[in-house]
Amino acid sequence: PEPVPALIVGPLTEAWRGLSQTGNLLAVIDVSGSMVTEVPGTGASRLELSAQGMAAGIQLLDPASSAGIWEFSTRLNGDQDHRELVPLGQLSDQFRAGTRQQAAVAAIRGLQPREDTGLFDTIAASYEHMLDNYETGRLNAVIFFTDGQNDDDDGISLQQLQARLRDLVDPQRPVLFIGVGYGPAADFGTLESVTAITGGRLYELDRPEDIRDVFIDVQTGNLG
Repeated sequence: PEPVPALIVGPLTEAWRGLSQTGNLLAVIDVSGSMVTEVPGTGASRLELSAQGMAAGIQLLDPASSAGIWEFSTRLNGDQDHRELVPLGQLSDQFRAGTRQQAAVAAIRGLQPREDTGLFDTIAASYEHMLDNYETGRLNAVIFFTDGQNDDDDGISLQQLQARLRDLVDPQRPVLFIGVGYGPAADFGTLESVTAITGGRLYELDRPEDIRDVFIDVQTGNLG
């Protein structure tokens, strides 16, 4: 066969590295009341479409990856604005009646809209949770989806959130914050400030179901 040009070898090697990488990922999805809003021309709500996209994304992940699922609104678990649906762990492990990957998909498909948006408290909690569960040698990241702005009067302020994150960031345990927003009310300013402090990337989706593409970026190494 013809020799492979040197300019092709580098990108191919990098693509293979990305496709073979495993991650340690926490997917956090907004289930506040605004998620019942119908997406024009679809006959489906923001929550239904984003859940479809996230479920498809979870199914694309390498089963050797670790993942967990949170939902957030306000006061879902006592005073906490988030609730853990599937704890972090390897997707191929047995969990409940099947694998963790199957349980994660089922949990996402069963999401229901709740109350307000506890955005700041949940961002802080999810980032700290990933630091506490950091896995060396993997891509550690929070994938955080929202369509709104913080309206939790009992929670921390944006300034307190930013200060908390600056205190938490550890160069020896890098955790990427992947902020994903949809719709005109999504607080892209907050998401952008969080990615600037922690590292990561901001996505502005044209369609809520496009969150699937964020998982493709994670799995193919475009974030590492």
